[in-house]
Amino acid sequence: YQDGLLGTPIYDGGTGDAEARAVELVRFDLAQLTRGLMHMATKYKPDLITHYTPQIDSAGHTLMAFLDPSLPGHDPKLAAKIRPYYEDVIKLHDQWVGTAYDALSKDYAFVIVSDHGMEGTNRKVYINKILVDAGLAMVDESGKLDTKRSKIFAPGWGEFGLVVNDTTWKGGIVLPGERAAVIEAATNALLAARDPQLGTQIVRAVFDAAQIRHLGLGGVNGQDVYLDFAKGYAPSSAMSKTVASVTNGLGGNGVHGFLPLRDKMQAICYVGGKGVQARGELRGVRQIDIHPTVCEL
Repeated sequence: YQDGLLGTPIYDGGTGDAEARAVELVRFDLAQLTRGLMHMATKYKPDLITHYTPQIDSAGHTLMAFLDPSLPGHDPKLAAKIRPYYEDVIKLHDQWVGTAYDALSKDYAFVIVSDHGMEGTNRKVYINKILVDAGLAMVDESGKLDTKRSKIFAPGWGEFGLVVNDTTWKGGIVLPGERAAVIEAATNALLAARDPQLGTQIVRAVFDAAQIRHLGLGGVNGQDVYLDFAKGYAPSSAMSKTVASVTNGLGGNGVHGFLPLRDKMQAICYVGGKGVQARGELRGVRQIDIHPTVCEL
């Protein structure tokens, strides 16, 4: 769809044929998922069935920059043309779930979840460029980030946060007594950074992992520092000559990975079917609650 293989997208002046074809592909995909689910349930009668579809995620990454009304530069007329196709993708998923629920809920409990929300962005912030300019990160002769000589940096596997290159890492260079000062210097640099084109603040908050451990962040597999970005900005760990720029291609992207306290990062959770009593709205459900709930059911 983005490459134009289904026709000209609406955002490039298309008539909607490309979007209609993309929705039809989703329809066929979900029909196949439905057949597989019903076959599994009726033939094998397993204790547990798990199913997943990436289609809403894919549609969100592709279209949310056009649909998010809070994104700077939002075009409501263009959004009105695109939104019906995005809604069709969601409606098709409702039908997929509804078909399975109607057929199987007498024998099975259902737990229906998404793993994240989606937020529109149209600008990139290059975190490691800010840290290099502050003298906290280093680049090698080719201009790439030199993690061995950097005190703190945004790793390629997690650009929404920072890792302190302390002596708990092999070859680490930040001594235990220096850790707090390195984080403070990085915090000051990030909060002071401004978009060179717009003059606006890019990073609006910096959290030590210990401050937000209750959100499931940090730990041995997490990062040492987490960042909250101004509206419209998505982080990149790539090196750049500037600290911020317009997102290449399309009109932006739908992005997830921001702190879960942001409204648009909120996920869904519905529980029903066999053995589940209707109780109305559940509040404060966390990702780590899902697995033990399924096990209990």
